[in-house]
Order: sequence, then structure tokens, then C-alpha cells
Amino acid sequence: MSAMAGLPASARRLQPDDGAVPPPVRTAALAHWQPGASLWRCPEPEQARDLWAAYGCGQRAGSVQWQLRGARGELLQVFWQE
Repeated sequence: MSAMAGLPASARRLQPDDGAVPPPVRTAALAHWQPGASLWRCPEPEQARDLWAAYGCGQRAGSVQWQLRGARGELLQVFWQE
């Protein structure tokens, strides 16, 4: 578990102006930004899109959850990137 409660171990803290933050997520995060806030990238495990993928042969869909946290670690907003 990450240092902040509710975040997966794979979570990584980024600044909104970091190049790894997609522009739509950056815009949405900055619209809700507060002093002391932090933006976290939380990759979701890939999930099978079809029956073949469940057996390792087809396409798999992955997504990234972005969490905007307040100064005390409270969850302010969640954004999704597929």
C-alpha cells in the first residue's frame, strides 16, 4: 500500500505540468486544484475485452485512474484515461 491511504502500491505522484499527464486530465485536474493538492496516476490492471482475451489470445483493455487528492489526502476528484 502506498504512503497515502486508498492508493494502490503502483500509484505514482505527478505534477499537473508533467509531460506524462495527458492534456485532458491536466485541464480537468487544474480546474479542481486546491492549495496542497496532489495528482496521482493509478494504473488499473488490464481486463479481457472478449472471450479470446480471457485465454491470452485476444485484445486486452487497460485504463489509468488519476486521483486528485487534497492537502490532507482526501479524494477530491477521479479522472479516467483509456
